[in-house]
Amino acid sequence: MDIHKPKAARNWREFAIEIGTIICGILIALGLEQAIEWLHRHAEVAEARQAMRSEIAANAHAAKFNLEYSRCLLTMGGQIGAWAKGAPLPRTERPVPLNWITPGSVNWDVVKAGAAAHMPLRERLAYGRTAHDAELITTIIGYQADAWLALSAPLLAGAKLSPAELQRVGEDAARAQNADRTAIAYNRQLLQDAKAAGVEAVALSVEERASLTQFCNAAGVSPQLD
Repeated sequence: MDIHKPKAARNWREFAIEIGTIICGILIALGLEQAIEWLHRHAEVAEARQAMRSEIAANAHAAKFNLEYSRCLLTMGGQIGAWAKGAPLPRTERPVPLNWITPGSVNWDVVKAGAAAHMPLRERLAYGRTAHDAELITTIIGYQADAWLALSAPLLAGAKLSPAELQRVGEDAARAQNADRTAIAYNRQLLQDAKAAGVEAVALSVEERASLTQFCNAAGVSPQLD
């Protein structure tokens, strides 16, 4: 095989052509590299966007359920507070079943420092708001659970409570109602933020609708399931 040694440019014109050829090659290589990087980033952003929309839809579904569940708990809390002051013992399951759906923000935690940086600012803010809502609701569910667990034992004891114990029931019922009102407000906020992000909630299942209806009817409340 013959090996041809490179020939030195004989004039400025040939030198310019050689330099131009080299520069064109470098530019083409850089352009291809950037195109590949753009395609990879575009695919990553599309995947992250789909993951976020799925998470928001699931969280909006949880908010839909928790909103109605908290509305019914709020009514029950009022009935229990009234019982502590002498009204008849409310007709409800004892202990009151605690059955929230906890939202999550795992997807946002993963994408916020990566693919989300390449999304439009408005989209990032929308996703961030719904994730913040989910974190707040998770915290509030903890408050609700603590308050309602405190009411379980008095409800089981029924009319055997002393005046001091009934007073404590009234205080616990008021605390539970405050937590329920806060939960209602933040679940509504999550639904609004999900809608602003262009995401619809996953529909409640037949079993979830039946569970809410049974639970709320015990408190004389009709859940808003549509």
